[in-house]
Amino acid sequence: MKGMNAKVLGDGLLGELRREGVLTLASEIEREVVLVSSGISELDRVGGGGLPRGGITEVVTVAGGGATVLYAALAAAASRAELSALIDPADGFDTGSAVAAGVDCRRLLWVRPRGAKQTLRAAELLLDAGGFALVVLDLGTMGSVAYLETSRLPAASWVRLRKRAAQSQTVVLLVTPAAVAGAFAALTLSVGVGPARWQGPTAPQRWLAGVELSFQLRRRRWHG
Repeated sequence: MKGMNAKVLGDGLLGELRREGVLTLASEIEREVVLVSSGISELDRVGGGGLPRGGITEVVTVAGGGATVLYAALAAAASRAELSALIDPADGFDTGSAVAAGVDCRRLLWVRPRGAKQTLRAAELLLDAGGFALVVLDLGTMGSVAYLETSRLPAASWVRLRKRAAQSQTVVLLVTPAAVAGAFAALTLSVGVGPARWQGPTAPQRWLAGVELSFQLRRRRWHG
């Protein structure tokens, strides 16, 4: 009787943890993962094939690399005729640079919340609403209020976000100066910024065309 009660209690607890998104079985992790291009071939290669639908991809980047990654992802989604949403609490989105990078703003919803709670709530509402293939959260730079507040969110916040991403099969891309989602991310990459690329003959006619990025895999929750 004691053994049976322990089993019932264990099954009940495990079931509750799975419903809350805290516990994931190894067999569930091994299910086929649908990947889409990030718009950057090297990021896709290092990450195992692309960005996972139904999971959080956390890209940890230094200043100068985040905009390149998020513009590329938004442009890639637009090329697939998909709708995207950018949650931008740091208010760093530049429409001119985005359009130049191939972003179709007609397929983009730009949300500028205030504070970490509004940022996560906006993400949850967008995922619940459906219709967006890509939801990007840009937390800005290391000293930004958006990053500092979001880094203090409890684990339960990331549990809810991961659960909603899985239910909607949306690509959630988190661009941040330091890891905040941690183990709740399906894919975590670090980005390094290399030499700048310039165009034009000589100064002052030269302009910055971009920077060389390097990528390093930190964590991936599927085999590929």
